[in-house]
Amino acid sequence: MGTKRACPVYKVTLDHLNHVEAFKNINSIFHLKVAVQDFIKQKAPVQCTRCQRIGHTRNFCNLNFNCVKCGGPHPTQECNKTKEDNPFCFN
Repeated sequence: MGTKRACPVYKVTLDHLNHVEAFKNINSIFHLKVAVQDFIKQKAPVQCTRCQRIGHTRNFCNLNFNCVKCGGPHPTQECNKTKEDNPFCFN
């Protein structure tokens, strides 16, 4: 068996509702196992905890680290800034 790895997520929009249930019952495409589920809209914009940008999450980010506490080019966990220091808005 191969190793598990994350695959891309696709959003599909159907023009007609006639075949929605049939579409939802698809479980493989070209011998690849797939899962079809209803889209769940986010209640608020997502912010990446790696680069601090809006619109994606850490799982899909390959940008440089930006500390949310000081704006420095390192992971937030490695920051020496304390709660008493003035906050920094990266965005």
